[in-house]
Amino acid sequence: VPIPADADTPVFQASSGKASYDAGASCFVWKLKQCPGKEEYTLRAEFGFPSSREDGDEEATQSAKPVEVNFSVPYFCVSGLQIRYLKVHEQVLGYRAMPWVRYLTSGSLISRR
Repeated sequence: VPIPADADTPVFQASSGKASYDAGASCFVWKLKQCPGKEEYTLRAEFGFPSSREDGDEEATQSAKPVEVNFSVPYFCVSGLQIRYLKVHEQVLGYRAMPWVRYLTSGSLISRR
């Protein structure tokens, strides 16, 4: 989540996972190890801004960056597609195939506020 460059003193309260502030990239990162589903996860982030924007700096509000969320869910296929049979010609490819298929769902969400 992008944060203005002059932000300091981050305080995070996460219902799950860990949040950290990356001052070099001017953003904070919230990482969740597991999302078992049918659960709600919340994060509250508070920052101090030394250059106060009490004067209603509309230019700063208009230049806000979009919020981007990237995720991956291993061993899950959203579409419900299942592979029931797969034949690999090992001799043609030159390597030994493993007897399993790994499903992975990944995506990206962008909010332009």
